[in-house]
Amino acid sequence: METINFERFNSQQIAAQAPERFAIETDAADLIKPLTLAYAACVRERGTEMEIDTDLQRKIETVAKWLTLRHGRLGLLLYGNVGTGKTTMLRAVCRLVNYAAKPEYNEMTMYDAPRNTVDIVRAKDVVEAYQNDRKTFEKMCRLKMLAIDEFGVEAIDVKSFGNSNEPIIDLLSTRYDRQRVTLISSNLDLDEIRNRYGLRLQDRFVEMFKMVAFTGETFRK
Repeated sequence: METINFERFNSQQIAAQAPERFAIETDAADLIKPLTLAYAACVRERGTEMEIDTDLQRKIETVAKWLTLRHGRLGLLLYGNVGTGKTTMLRAVCRLVNYAAKPEYNEMTMYDAPRNTVDIVRAKDVVEAYQNDRKTFEKMCRLKMLAIDEFGVEAIDVKSFGNSNEPIIDLLSTRYDRQRVTLISSNLDLDEIRNRYGLRLQDRFVEMFKMVAFTGETFRK
């Protein structure tokens, strides 16, 4: 048997093999204003205006920092009470990522504008794709970035050809194994995730996600 010579390896070479996740190339402080504007635009699209309080400012700063880290946690979990801005923040992040990732578009060229870097799907859409459009489901597993809204309201146990399947768990486990960036909004906290999906997925969530809690009363009044 051939002997492996470990002397030719060094820590920098080994560390260089670790994949870098998507990050916006700027300082977190420089991203606060653009993310705030993106959030405000998403609120305005729903026919209301936004008030920036201390709590929302803290959330924006936390998310902005996550967006600029190359080797931080691969996912972003926005969780908490209904109507507290989780989906709005998810949409704002996706809007900002797509804007930052696209090259400057010249309408005089003959090329189409590039596709989005990240799109939002509902957790229910994941289950539906698993049942009716397996190619789309497999694409969701492969995408470098995927945003999932309304995590926790979808069916968990799905029957297919008489077999019991767990599409959302399979999707997230596959993305965990492949180290894909995943963004999620959910009404469930970690304990509720464990009760609904099991300890194994909850444990992976602890490793995968930067968690941002949304508390307080609903804005929908």
